[in-house]
Amino acid sequence: MSTRDDKDHSQPRTDRPGAGVWMCPTCRRACDVSDGVRCEQCGVACEIDGRIHDFWDMTPRVPFGLYDVLNSLNVGHSEGAEGVTPTWRVRRAMRAVEAWAGGGASLEIGGGDGAMAPFLEANFESSYSLDVARPFLVKTAAVTTSQILVVGDALFLPFADRSMDVVVCMEVMEHLLAPIQFLWEVRRVLKPGGMCYLTVPYEGALRSAYRRALVRLGALPWPEDTHVNFFHPTAIRKMAVRCGLEVRSVSTHGSRYSPAELRQRPRRLPNMVIEALPGMRGMIEAVLTPAENPDRYWRLFEKQIGRP
Repeated sequence: MSTRDDKDHSQPRTDRPGAGVWMCPTCRRACDVSDGVRCEQCGVACEIDGRIHDFWDMTPRVPFGLYDVLNSLNVGHSEGAEGVTPTWRVRRAMRAVEAWAGGGASLEIGGGDGAMAPFLEANFESSYSLDVARPFLVKTAAVTTSQILVVGDALFLPFADRSMDVVVCMEVMEHLLAPIQFLWEVRRVLKPGGMCYLTVPYEGALRSAYRRALVRLGALPWPEDTHVNFFHPTAIRKMAVRCGLEVRSVSTHGSRYSPAELRQRPRRLPNMVIEALPGMRGMIEAVLTPAENPDRYWRLFEKQIGRP
C-alpha cells in the first residue's frame, strides 16, 4: 500500500531566491520563481505584496460543511484580536525550539499576532509564518523585518517536501476540520531530523466538567470557542504515529504567569492555581520528529491482516 505520492515534485526549477521552498498546494509541483511564484501546471500565481505571499487562490477548497464558516470566523476574529498567544506559552515554545535553533528554516502555523515570530526570525536563516487570516500576518509584519508571511491553508501547505527544520503550531489543530491531514502535511515538510512543536487544549474529564459548571453559572460565555476537535495526550500519540511522526514527548501543562504579569492582571492568579491541580491542566504539549520509517504502522497493519 502506498501512503504518499511516490513522486517527488519538490525539486527546484531555478536558482533564484525561493527556489526549492515553494510548492503548489493543489498539484504538488514545484513553483517557478523566475518571475514571482507561479505554478505552471495550474496556471495560477501567488499574489505578493511586500513580504506577504498570498496562496489562497492556489489552494484547494475542502467541501466540508463548516470549512467556509470557520475560515470566515477566524479571519473576522483576527481583525481586532490582540495578545492572542499568552506569554507563558511563548516562553515554553522558545525553550523547546531552542535546541533546534541556529540555522535552517522555520515555519510557524497560526502564529496569531506574531508573539513567537521575532524569536524564530532571529534564530533561523529563513523564517515563514502561515495563517488563513491576513490581518494576523499584517500584525506579524509589524514585529519582524525579514520573515516571509504566507496566506494559506494549514491542510495544504505551499512548501516543498523536506524544506523545514522546525514547525511551530500552538493552539491551531483544534480549529482544523482534518487534523490528520494537517499532521501528514507537517511530516511532509519537515526535514529528516527536524522537529514539530505542537500544543492543543487538553479536554480532560475533570477540566471539562469544571468549565461546563462555569458556563451554567454564567462565568464563561457560551458559545465559548470555535473548536471542532478535542484532544487527550493518548489521541495525540496515536495520531502522530499514524502520520509517520515519532513522539519525543507529550505532556500536559497549566498556565504559568510571571509575578510581573500577575501584578499587571491579578485575575490570572485563580486560574493559574486551579490549573496546577491534577486533571485541571489546560494544554497538551508535544514534540514530534519525522520517523525514519514513516509508513511502518500501516505496513505492519497490512501484514497483520494478511495483505502482501
